[in-house]
Amino acid sequence: MKIIGGEHKGRGLLSPRTLRVRPTSDRVRENIFNIIRSKCEGAVFLDLFAGVGTVGLEALSRGAESVTFVDSSSQSLSYLRKNTKPFQGNIIIYPVKSKVALVTLAKRGKKFDLVFVDPPFDHGYVHETLDLLDTLDLLNEGFLVIVQHAAQEPVQDQYKKMKPYDTRKYGMSCVTFLN
Repeated sequence: MKIIGGEHKGRGLLSPRTLRVRPTSDRVRENIFNIIRSKCEGAVFLDLFAGVGTVGLEALSRGAESVTFVDSSSQSLSYLRKNTKPFQGNIIIYPVKSKVALVTLAKRGKKFDLVFVDPPFDHGYVHETLDLLDTLDLLNEGFLVIVQHAAQEPVQDQYKKMKPYDTRKYGMSCVTFLN
């Protein structure tokens, strides 16, 4: 696995060979970043359920101003710390559950332009996380939320501040964009 575009294109990333970690594939990342290309430069990026950091590091490579990574898995955090070491830029790692991180970030007045949400499939985290993003004051004007989710766990459209406007299917998973 490696960075597929931007300043660090070709840089390898470490990842465990277990089924508990499901890094976003090169194909899916490439498609996401083709869609959000113009929004990435200078963006404040939040990578929830970050795993080993593939999406957030791709954002840094493509010009994001800063990336905040959130994950609570000690295995993922170990790889995430190794993967972020060679990168320059404003990187913050929150080693807690996403719900705790979102509340903490809101209390600290943090706001984001781009948010990537990639929770473990079939645990109900998609709706819970989007509810928090919708109710907490975390999103800058012109924000974009990107959710990678199981095809059988679709994103709902009952949020106050955001609406899904596009969903792409990749095998058993989907990527939905909300603004």
